[in-house]
Amino acid sequence: MTIGGGTDDGGQQPVPTLLWVAAYLVQRVFVGHEEGGWWTDLGELVTDPEVYRQVAGTPAAFMTECGAEAHADRLRTHLAVLDADRRPLWSVLSAGLYEVLVIAAPTLPPTWPERMPAYS
Repeated sequence: MTIGGGTDDGGQQPVPTLLWVAAYLVQRVFVGHEEGGWWTDLGELVTDPEVYRQVAGTPAAFMTECGAEAHADRLRTHLAVLDADRRPLWSVLSAGLYEVLVIAAPTLPPTWPERMPAYS
């Protein structure tokens, strides 16, 4: 899954951008009280070297989606070990789950999504 990116003014050609591959700790967070309350998933960039040692890779930038997805798949193969003893996101006892994301952006974003959703 690739997040972000865009097209030029005419909507025809993709805008060249880096494709970042990194691990995020995804947690379900409370966003607002509207209509009985609502929640969204928030990912924080993992900066702990121990996590990357366990997934046998590091964050990296790519120019092609093929290269980015191949690197992401390599990291994901080891990710199950980190999430094995973690509770699912919907659990009130969840401490989050690790997820490898491919994000199209000029720099590696520290959180995902970059802006929290707003009730409308």
